Amino acid sequence: MNQRRVGALLSYLNIFLAIIIQFAYTPIMLRILGQQEFGVYSLSESVISYLGLLNFGFSGSYLKFYSQYKAQNDDLSIKKLNAIYLIVFVIISILICIGGYSIVQNIKLIVGDNFTESELRLTKILMAIMTVNMAVMMPNNAFTSITVAHERFIFAKVLTIFKTVGSPLFALPLLLLGYGSKGMSFVLLFVTVISLILNIYYCLQKLKIGFEFRNLNWLVLKDIFSFSFFVFLWSIVDQLNWQVGKVILANIIGSTAVAVYTIGMQFTTLFMVFSTAISGVFTPQIYNYVYEKDASKKLTELMIKVGRVQFYVVFYIWVAFVIFGKPFINLWAGAEYGNAYFIGLLLMTPIIIALTQNIGIEILRAYNKHQMRTLFHLLLALINIAIIIPLTKEYGEIGCAFGTCISTFISSTVISN
Repeated sequence: MNQRRVGALLSYLNIFLAIIIQFAYTPIMLRILGQQEFGVYSLSESVISYLGLLNFGFSGSYLKFYSQYKAQNDDLSIKKLNAIYLIVFVIISILICIGGYSIVQNIKLIVGDNFTESELRLTKILMAIMTVNMAVMMPNNAFTSITVAHERFIFAKVLTIFKTVGSPLFALPLLLLGYGSKGMSFVLLFVTVISLILNIYYCLQKLKIGFEFRNLNWLVLKDIFSFSFFVFLWSIVDQLNWQVGKVILANIIGSTAVAVYTIGMQFTTLFMVFSTAISGVFTPQIYNYVYEKDASKKLTELMIKVGRVQFYVVFYIWVAFVIFGKPFINLWAGAEYGNAYFIGLLLMTPIIIALTQNIGIEILRAYNKHQMRTLFHLLLALINIAIIIPLTKEYGEIGCAFGTCISTFISSTVISN
């Protein structure tokens, strides 16, 4: 209980640190990089994030199988599970490197004719660095999943705080020295490598986890994949809803539109993080409840209790953004980012109710009954692309956000409920 309570408090500490750092660091970064280079950096980050889909939802499925073996007191199966996950994630890292190389070589297919030659060269360099970063993140995900499964939230959240604080802290001197977005990308890679080293040390030395590489039951991958497949589809939904807009804007308008859209998305991301910070620490508890006799009663009470707190948090943040968002963005980022207010508002508003119910998503996964919901959301995410392309051509970044607003309201609020 102490780990969970302190983990939740550290989650909010991380959020507040992220807000303070973002509000202090982002204006400096925007003015040093300029709108075009910031747009190129944001687009590169979004495109390479699609390579993260190659984990096929495996990191989200570890907890289910760990909880199952733990309930059976089967330590040997847990060690074999650890070994299988480590091997799989190393293979995924290799696939990411191959995929990243292919993207870099075919970047013109993504950005069209709206990028200058210098922007294209910069995009290739940034994507190459970010590909290596993504490849390092994969085995890191395996160790993070193990830490969370053991309910060691304090270490996990402290490591998250290190990444939140470390990235801008190390990047700022490089920005001031003129290394620009390339320096920022190298810092991200450095922080990821340090996180991986710390994760490995904690799991091996503190948790004393074991790996059994002999006589592995590879048939368990079939069960893992059948569960993970719909988690993987959900990752695709997330990417299509929240990242595809930048790619479409880059292809139709250019890097400056991507920059404005990214600022609006930053506020939306913080909005979502406030909600998930509460529910995230209850995930292991949900999977433990599933194997108890009065599971339904306990899970219902948990969803109500957590959902009530989430509603108060997200609603008041939304009200504050409605009232103060526009003058703040003009003062903070600059008048040229004024449309970011309307983008943030359009992306935040349709998910208010959904953010008070995300405990329910994890409950569905724990019972392995998340398939139908995922398929409906995937369909709406594909429709989202069809909607935002003509709206972007007609109304720019505002049209892009409006299309996503329509599709996410229908999927997250109407269909889910």
